Order: sequence, then C-alpha cells, then structure tokens
Amino acid sequence: MGNNYEEKLQQETLRFANRAGFVPLPPIFNYWMRTHIVPRFEKVFGKRSLFDLYIDRIAQLAKQRAKFNRNAIVFSIAAGACPVEINLAERLKKAGITNVTFIASDLSDKQLLRAEKQVV
Repeated sequence: MGNNYEEKLQQETLRFANRAGFVPLPPIFNYWMRTHIVPRFEKVFGKRSLFDLYIDRIAQLAKQRAKFNRNAIVFSIAAGACPVEINLAERLKKAGITNVTFIASDLSDKQLLRAEKQVV
C-alpha cells in the first residue's frame, strides 16, 4: 500500500472534513423517491423509509437486551457527522427506548467531533 494509500486516506479525510450533514440533492430526487422508490420499499418491507426499518429492528433488539439489563449496540461505519445515528437515537428516545448505545466510526475526526458536539 505504502504512500498511495496514505495519500488516498488524506484526500478522503480532507474531502469530507468541512461537510456538515447531508449533501443537498436536487428537487427531482424527492419526486423520484416519492413516486418510484417509496411505494416499492413499502410493498417489500411494510415501511416507508429505512429509518422506520432501522427503528423497528433496533427497538426489537433493545427489548431483547433489556431482559438481561444490557444495552443494544449499534455500530456505524463511515458515519460522518452522524445525522442518521442522531435521528435514530432521538426517535428511539421519544419511543421510550433508552438502552441503546451507538458507536460511530469515520475517517474524519472533525466529522465525529461535530457529531459529539450535537449530542453532548
């Protein structure tokens, strides 16, 4: 790997270092999602979004783990500033599920620090 790997790692870290949250998508994306993807996703999974699918599975795991006085652990790879993880944690908390631990990893320490500032 040598130098090439280190260069690529540095490029990727710098590329995402100053991004806060999601990259804005064009309006056609929302139309396309509502018209084509969401109906199919709902037909297959019975849910309208990945968030709903994640929430159900994490909540189920948390309830199982609570029987043993344990937390459910969710490990997120390439989490960035953790917008998805923070959203899931907030939704779980609103549902009364508090025995979930999120562990986030990312190449960018700056992104993880942004996430930490949002939740601390």
